[in-house]
Amino acid sequence: MVVSNTRPLLALTHLNELHLLHQAVGSPILIPPAVAREFGRSLPDWIGIRTPNQPIGPQILAAALGDGESEALALALELKPI
Repeated sequence: MVVSNTRPLLALTHLNELHLLHQAVGSPILIPPAVAREFGRSLPDWIGIRTPNQPIGPQILAAALGDGESEALALALELKPI
């Protein structure tokens, strides 16, 4: 499984190559709700939205990241994807 933030999704969409992410990973791709909001487009069915169970830790917020990056890190810390 892979957890993504917004930037790779937007960059690949801009290039009309979002499908490459799915081809390269070959496993579930999860994003938190903040990333879905920042992406602002409909998502392909191979990208799932999952809300982190744990609140965003202060160490993540202290890094001055955006909502999408913070939630993506919280989800990745929770799920420990490979």
